[in-house]
Amino acid sequence: ELNGSGRDRDFLLEEWQLRMERWRRAAGLVVGFFVWAAEAWYSQEPRDSVGAAVRRAALQDSLRRVVEGRGGPSGVTHVEIIEGLRQSGLSREQVRGRLAALGYDSGLLDAYFDVLERGGEAPRGGVGGELERLLRRLGVVVREGLGEDTTFFGVVDSLVADSLAADTVDRKVFGRMLFRRATTQFQPLVLGPVDAGYRVGPGDEVVVVVSGEVEAQQSVVVGREGTVVLPAVGSVFVSGQTLEGLGGVLRERLGRVYSAVREGRARVEVGLGRLRLNQVYVVGEVVRPSAYVVGGGATVLTALYQAGGPTKEGSFRGVVVRRGGKVVGEVDLYDYLLTGASGGDVRLEHGDVVFVPVVGRRVEVVGAVRRAGIYELRGGEGLEELLRYAGGVKAEAVVERVQVDRILAPGERRPGLWRVVLDGRIGEGMELRDGDVVRVFGVGEGRRRRVVVTGEVRRPGEYEWEEGSTLWGLLERAGGLGEGAYRARAHVYRWEVGGVERRLLRTALVESEDVGLWDQDSVVVFSRERLRQVGLVTVSGFVKDPGAYEWVEGMTVKDVILAAGGFAEGAYTAVAEVARRPELEERTDTTARVYRVELEREYVGAGVESVEKGRGGGKDGVPEWRPSVGEFVLERGDRVFVRKAPGYERPRVVTVSGEVALAGSYVLGTRGERVADLLRRAGGLTREAYAPGFRLVRDSQLVAVDLERALGEEASRHNVLLEAGDSLHVPRYDGTVVVKGKVQFESRVFYTPGKGLDYYVERSGGYAEGADKGRVAVTYASGERAVVKKLLFARRGPAIEPGSTVFVPEKPAAERRGFELDQFLTRTLSIVSTTAALLIAFDQINK
Repeated sequence: ELNGSGRDRDFLLEEWQLRMERWRRAAGLVVGFFVWAAEAWYSQEPRDSVGAAVRRAALQDSLRRVVEGRGGPSGVTHVEIIEGLRQSGLSREQVRGRLAALGYDSGLLDAYFDVLERGGEAPRGGVGGELERLLRRLGVVVREGLGEDTTFFGVVDSLVADSLAADTVDRKVFGRMLFRRATTQFQPLVLGPVDAGYRVGPGDEVVVVVSGEVEAQQSVVVGREGTVVLPAVGSVFVSGQTLEGLGGVLRERLGRVYSAVREGRARVEVGLGRLRLNQVYVVGEVVRPSAYVVGGGATVLTALYQAGGPTKEGSFRGVVVRRGGKVVGEVDLYDYLLTGASGGDVRLEHGDVVFVPVVGRRVEVVGAVRRAGIYELRGGEGLEELLRYAGGVKAEAVVERVQVDRILAPGERRPGLWRVVLDGRIGEGMELRDGDVVRVFGVGEGRRRRVVVTGEVRRPGEYEWEEGSTLWGLLERAGGLGEGAYRARAHVYRWEVGGVERRLLRTALVESEDVGLWDQDSVVVFSRERLRQVGLVTVSGFVKDPGAYEWVEGMTVKDVILAAGGFAEGAYTAVAEVARRPELEERTDTTARVYRVELEREYVGAGVESVEKGRGGGKDGVPEWRPSVGEFVLERGDRVFVRKAPGYERPRVVTVSGEVALAGSYVLGTRGERVADLLRRAGGLTREAYAPGFRLVRDSQLVAVDLERALGEEASRHNVLLEAGDSLHVPRYDGTVVVKGKVQFESRVFYTPGKGLDYYVERSGGYAEGADKGRVAVTYASGERAVVKKLLFARRGPAIEPGSTVFVPEKPAAERRGFELDQFLTRTLSIVSTTAALLIAFDQINK
């Protein structure tokens, strides 16, 4: 298509790549929209971005590397990250919590917070786009746009990260989370009870109960005209009456008709059944502005909840209720959010308009406060009110300094001067402006007036430092030295004056050399167990648990044999062999020194007296080795060998199967037992046995044995000497021959004495096309094989015996393409015949 279009090929390819890029971006937008829609539909916590869950494990290490400045493609800079964290207002604890919730290392961004809180120079260079997207998910915007990653998943991740970042800002607005989740607590109430101040209107069901001398109950609904009709009383106008006032009105009207009510002999109680439904309008800066049907007892808070609450640009402090064109109330939602008080809430009537204006002055507070976030301040409110809304400062807050990051008003700005930082104190009543970010600092992580002891002490850890503290005083408070403490030397690490460098003090752990300690000193007591070199001794051979064992001073050959579980069956218990590396200063031909160590033969069961006399032996094989002075002492690195006893032989088992009288497993009785000897032990051959098919298998290999000669001639080479693991099989007589491979049809042909190979192939339909006649193989019942032999142009097939298998292979492809006499003759005759017919026809035409 490209070649036939007549247009430039490179131009068309470039245009096609541009179109594909546009498609990838469009697909990213569609996926991002569905992710956003799913979040809005289910009102759940923000989920992980598309593809991020699959790649999080692989990204974790790369994120750590770029944070530490050890690699990563050039992208957003470390300075931009620090600035983004500062502008986000997120505290270290908030970031750590969100990282942990997303499945990342909670301390991934601690290095940036260290620079932000304690000062210092930020690393140079850029970091990868993956870290940039992670920061956007945390609510830290470090640059605009989608970044350099324009792949499908990169576009999707960036779009979702943007939506999550916006959602994070939305979360920071105090009060927004109240309207994030659905709950039945704010559904319209259609049944009582309601408070005494509830005003009755059209649609309410009024229940009148008369008790006492007169018993009666009547339920009536307030009509459109605002009246109810009671039997014997008539129409009574009740619209606008409070529930408390309604009782007095109906009691007075009933008293006109019933003397018992008038004279107090009967009580009248008035209540509400089903409440009316009102239609109200929620407009302004709300998530879902619309008309809503609410219960008669609904308030402003109920309507706002159904409408999704104020947007992130909507006011929480001045929600207005209009009724009939007049303002009937103004609601400050902070009263409810901060104290739970709903006294200022307004009950809604039919047709009321709830209007949420645009937010006024909004200030963010971050750092060491109980509830960091964005708060709306009314006129006259300042730093003290802001901190009260934030729940107050934390215990670690530094009250001497509060920092305000302020964007200057348009009239105050100058070229290059748009933001300023102001310092103040808590309690000074600082004036705050819209957009200010107030940071309350916390004390540092460093601790003073302390000393630390680690290592081989009973209670390592931090301890209070006082003037005059000493090393031995600290060790006494730490419970003293451990049993394995290295007393020759201990280390005391001390910060020099100014805290720039540390120096090392060395001291012996003796009370006569006590050392005075300074604040921040760190004491290390070493362990002898950790310092010592662990030696090994290896034992192998006929012991129960051969292997390497820890060498200790004074260990003997008998000790290591006991540690290895004692002798194994068949061990030579009289002598052990020890190999030792020579410790020579010069290289020689000697690589090891070998020692022959004699072992006593006394055994448990003989009694102490017999042991002392050096005689006796128990049946259980446990040596009675009592400690003696003359035992062979081992050195580090020795290798001990326990040999097999000269006369010990493991039972040699041979299996006999097939047509024998007593098939099964047999243990060879002598070293010279042969095939004929074992078959006699097995009861000899049965009548159905086929001796020429006898098979002997050794180490999974077939051994060709002529059983008839082995049984007839004891000295014959076919009377094989048996070994452990041999398998003997005598098959049943099979009077057929199996033909397989490249024949017309595979078959089993009855054996006919004297017939050759071609006879059985012909009984199987003959050779198929592509058969290799010169490589036909015959496998006999004994497992032996024979192939066709060639002599010039003649071939001779092997003899066929009962139970044989004839296999005709396929000729290799290379040979099938070569010269074949039969095909050559056939084609030649065909060509000659065709040529002759043409010549005859041509001759007839000429005549």
